Amino acid sequence: MARAMTLKHALAELPYGGAKSVVLADGPLPAPGSPERVALMERYGDFVARTAGSYVPGVRAFCDEVAPGPCTGRGVYAAMRAAVRHALGRGRDGGGTGPPT
Repeated sequence: MARAMTLKHALAELPYGGAKSVVLADGPLPAPGSPERVALMERYGDFVARTAGSYVPGVRAFCDEVAPGPCTGRGVYAAMRAAVRHALGRGRDGGGTGPPT
């Protein structure tokens, strides 16, 4: 999945890749919204912050910078535009030999 996300981000010319995270826990994760779950995610956010921007997860609710769903939507839209340009044989400027739009 990370490889596909990295390619999507590259096509959309986004300034980050497609890294994924796994949070390991001893036993089941605390319930969503519980104080224990919030504390776990805050510790994860602290870990990510220590990477000083070397690692950028997709959603960052507990970090200084937030990349919510609208960023995903913008990336999907940009990737769709790039795919259409490619399918029509057009470059970034819209020129090419494909049919008119």
